[in-house]
Amino acid sequence: AGDPVVLTLQDAIDLALEKSYDARRERLVLISAQQNVQAQKGRFRTQASLTMDAPNFQEQVQSFRIPDEVPFYNTVGDLRWQSRLRITQPLPTNGRFSLVSNLYQSRESVFKDQLDVTEKAKRFYSSFRLEFSQPLLVPNSLKLGMERANLQHEQARRQYLRTELDVVYQVTAAFYGLYNATRSVEIATQEVQQQEEANDLAQRKYEAGLIPEVDALKMAVDLAQSHNRKLEAEGALLRSQDQFKLTVGLPLDENVAVRTDFEMTDFEVDAQVALEHGLAHRSEIRESEIN
Repeated sequence: AGDPVVLTLQDAIDLALEKSYDARRERLVLISAQQNVQAQKGRFRTQASLTMDAPNFQEQVQSFRIPDEVPFYNTVGDLRWQSRLRITQPLPTNGRFSLVSNLYQSRESVFKDQLDVTEKAKRFYSSFRLEFSQPLLVPNSLKLGMERANLQHEQARRQYLRTELDVVYQVTAAFYGLYNATRSVEIATQEVQQQEEANDLAQRKYEAGLIPEVDALKMAVDLAQSHNRKLEAEGALLRSQDQFKLTVGLPLDENVAVRTDFEMTDFEVDAQVALEHGLAHRSEIRESEIN
């Protein structure tokens, strides 16, 4: 309801590239492709994993039976503190070197029911090994994953640039559509004023007997038609405003207006040069190659 936000064409383009749905969507796709490339690069770096059981406790009751005697039960417990460490270095050949260590301490206890005694034992175990793995007669998944990630990033970047161009075109069309609708309302308003003046003059002439009634009625009809054209122009202006706000990413309740200075620039285009440039740089051709 306040003063409208007046935008130039460049203001509208900058706003659309920042806030429009298409631009934001392709920007997120591009960021996702960039992160995917970083993730693929991470597969070539040293990797380490540590697993710990701190603690792992198990206890069970075992029954023993001697012929012609009452069965007795022993309680067996195992308390284990364990850690497993694996350090892996991927190789460009899709193989890997791994250093694996396994350390754990075991505390075992047995309660003998028949003797009413508890026996305990404490042990410490460690193991280290070096592993080498090299897949044979299969594609190099590391290399293919990196190449695929780079191609997807290039495709996302090309789609983003193409979306930017589409947004610029759409914003330009919506901008000048709104400008045209604004000027049409102004023209229709001036036409109504002129028709009102002409109708008033015709009514005075008719009352003075200078013109016939049919001429006065014709001026009244022209005035009504000019009012209809003004209403149509105002409706078209509202539609153009809504379309413009959707295109640049503004809320529909925002009050906007456009301002421009027409400067005509001539460009000389060589058909053969344009054809060669299009074949070399059109994103659809490269995207088909990537696919």
